[in-house]
Amino acid sequence: MMQEQPETKPLARPAIVMAIGTVLSRATGLGRIAAMAYAIGVAESRLADTYNIANTLPNVIYELVLGGVLTAVFIPVVVDQIKSAKSQGDAARDVSALVMATLIVLAVVSLLAVIAAPWLMRLFTFRVGGELGVAQQELATFFFRVFAAQIFLYGYSAIADGLLNAHDRFALPMFAPILNNVVVIGIFIAFGQMYKGETPLSSGAKWLLGAGTTAGVAAMAAIHWPFVRRLPLKLKWVVDFKHEAVRKLTRLSGWTIGYVVVNQIGFGVALVLANGVQGGPTAYFVAFAFFQLPYGVVAVSIMTALVPTLARLSLDEDFASFSLRVGRGLRATAVILLPMTAATIVLALPGIEFLLQRGVMSASSSVLVARVLQMFAIGILPFAAWVLFLRAFYAMQDSRTPFMLNLIEVGTTIVLDIPFFWLWKIEGLALAHTCGYVIGSVAAGIALSRRTKGLGGRHTTAQIFRVFVASVAAGLAMWGISSVISFSGWMRAPAQVVAGLVVGAAVFFAAAKAMRIEDLSVYRRLLRGGGGLGGGAGE
Repeated sequence: MMQEQPETKPLARPAIVMAIGTVLSRATGLGRIAAMAYAIGVAESRLADTYNIANTLPNVIYELVLGGVLTAVFIPVVVDQIKSAKSQGDAARDVSALVMATLIVLAVVSLLAVIAAPWLMRLFTFRVGGELGVAQQELATFFFRVFAAQIFLYGYSAIADGLLNAHDRFALPMFAPILNNVVVIGIFIAFGQMYKGETPLSSGAKWLLGAGTTAGVAAMAAIHWPFVRRLPLKLKWVVDFKHEAVRKLTRLSGWTIGYVVVNQIGFGVALVLANGVQGGPTAYFVAFAFFQLPYGVVAVSIMTALVPTLARLSLDEDFASFSLRVGRGLRATAVILLPMTAATIVLALPGIEFLLQRGVMSASSSVLVARVLQMFAIGILPFAAWVLFLRAFYAMQDSRTPFMLNLIEVGTTIVLDIPFFWLWKIEGLALAHTCGYVIGSVAAGIALSRRTKGLGGRHTTAQIFRVFVASVAAGLAMWGISSVISFSGWMRAPAQVVAGLVVGAAVFFAAAKAMRIEDLSVYRRLLRGGGGLGGGAGE
């Protein structure tokens, strides 16, 4: 154990810097959502839906073409090329061939997206009929053509992030999205001041919203360039699609591409169904962003600290310690996320009212977003468990099993989407998403347990059940105190949120102590920036 200390100390400062960047990025992301609600609302018109559909599809296309590959495969290939090259010049040529081939593919796809815009928009907006449907398709086509450049820009940013991470530069990838958010916040505020309530949108209003949004992504991409130029590896103009590095990336990408394709099919089904309700796509997007906050801000640090250890244990074939670490990671995640789940479900409405209900956004939109968020929130822990289990498989260099498990998760979601939408509209789509991750995480947990001969078994189950009971008690306390605060005025919602969180936290920790719940120390380690998990493998 003493030998590992010099290796972990240098990681503390980058971990803290990344945590700060993540928190600021999420905070400005919330600011962006609030600015959007202020400027174009949620369900007050079709404008927000049209904007969000057109602005989401470049992300979908980017993920389909290269996003998952760049995230999962690009960095290992770059590191391997740098280490295996005979000289610095050979390494630069190898990596340059990989980068240039990727950028060319992204540029071609962006151009094809501009050409195919009318057909793509018709596919995702056909559920709105009549003159309103025609107007939505025309505006969505305009927006999407302006947004199509984002496919290239997102790809360039991901490549730059990969190059920086491969050289142990971790800060910029966490901070760069902040610039994107700040630019778009400014655009929304300007739009709200200049064009609020304008119907139909003038040419100037459309260009401000469209070009301004793409400008945010361009700013995020541009800030990478000075940092990439300072790397010891100097990129060159090398176009060689038959280069070994390019072929290696292609070979390793098969299961990853399949995983992403399945995911995007599931997302596309939900998006098409949601557009059958005015405000549906926007409520879905906004609620989903809030749903990801607990995992993105807190639980991801647990995963980040755990995965390198799992990879080492897998290489050593020490699956007894491997399973113990996964079980401990699951318990630590539950201790964090189950009380957050209770808080999200109970305080969703006052929280959304306080954060978003101003400008164009109305009270009815707040209710819609809050109800969708509550359905998503039920799946916070299953979603995190799913990610943890899949990362464990990836740590064992197994990408086939995650693909097969993803068929179960997405298949469950799609099968439930249509009947749940018919019964409960947008809330039903969120509930189908939750059910998919419940089934998927259970299947993944069973598969991983069989592979590693257990994940802590009864002990892990008993501890998570105790956390669940303590979280229910905290949720009831939050509901009680928020119900008592019923005065009118703008202070009611924030008072309900603050009082609910304070009382809920007190009840949760009191119940946790009474029931002797383990892993509460994860809170202290997270506050110290230590990643939430420490110690040896066998702890």
